[in-house]
Amino acid sequence: MERVIVQFNPHGDRDSEIRRILDALDGLPHKVASTFEVTPAIVLEVNAKGMERLRALPGVTLQMDSLSRPN
Repeated sequence: MERVIVQFNPHGDRDSEIRRILDALDGLPHKVASTFEVTPAIVLEVNAKGMERLRALPGVTLQMDSLSRPN
């Protein structure tokens, strides 16, 4: 699973945007790792097929989220 930050339209309805993103992943393994109150973004853990679906989703920007590992 890869961890990705999905940014969405800041002018749209927040709940609708998140629902649209999660609906695109329907039937695929995924996990919501984090949501934000102010920033129009959600952090997801998805597999390669999930990444493909997110890349095909209009109106979102993806950024890989690298986790800090202890030394």
